[in-house]
Amino acid sequence: MRSRTDLQLCMGRTATVEQCLPAHESATTDQRSLTGQELPITASAALPNGGRSRLAVSVLIAARGTKPRCYSKPGGRRKEEKLAREKAKFIESIAAGTHNTVQTRVAWVLNRYPAARNSDVTLQVTYWRTFDRQLLAGPNAVALENLYQLTRLTDIARARAKIQNEYGLFLAADNVKRRRIAKDAQERVRQVEDQPGLKTITVYSDETGKNEDHLIVGTVWFLDGMDVYQFTEALKDLRKERGFKDELHFTRIRDQNLDSYLAVLDLLDKYASTISFRAIMIRRRDTVISSVS
Repeated sequence: MRSRTDLQLCMGRTATVEQCLPAHESATTDQRSLTGQELPITASAALPNGGRSRLAVSVLIAARGTKPRCYSKPGGRRKEEKLAREKAKFIESIAAGTHNTVQTRVAWVLNRYPAARNSDVTLQVTYWRTFDRQLLAGPNAVALENLYQLTRLTDIARARAKIQNEYGLFLAADNVKRRRIAKDAQERVRQVEDQPGLKTITVYSDETGKNEDHLIVGTVWFLDGMDVYQFTEALKDLRKERGFKDELHFTRIRDQNLDSYLAVLDLLDKYASTISFRAIMIRRRDTVISSVS
């Protein structure tokens, strides 16, 4: 018969189910099916007074030939300890047969259906057939209106990733792990490259009064880049239609070209929904500055 000390030595260490069970007890069917995985078992311990007490003993049943996983990171001791507590609590929930969360239900499927460890689609189908079967129209059919209530693949896959990647349980085949890592890296790159471009503000400016007592700088602001493009194309068409090739300048406004200048203002009103005008006037002989908008 194993002593209480022997059981304590098994807790938190790499061991088989049989090594941590008392000599007179054998692993249950469910416990034996977990060989090669990290899951809890329930065992009896010898108390000093000769009595016996049921204990939930968390045993790390390491896969054959697999080295223990290391979660330590520089300066991340608290994070590592928090993860260890979460994992221990999760293992206790599985040992108690608790299946009231997506994560514990996913663990139940991964434990009993190894193929689900390598395929999220297989995992989802098995999960639905087991825990959402009342929402299915049959073993191989889903009513579209029930899709709103069925557990989503994103939630199932997220739980699977945490169980495998953070807790190190029910691991996928090596080739599947490599493929998932590569896919995740590609997705991260795509997300970075797919970031929306920075918004730009286009400003056109001109000055007047170079030889006067006051210098005025006027600016036209386009807050949307698409407005600039649309206005520019429309202005090209207007020039071609009217045969107007002169520079747009207030000193060149005449009765014969006034209509063309007014047409340009109409284009601004039509295509520049976010346009604004600002001007600043500077007195040349002192520092008084005023602005108009």
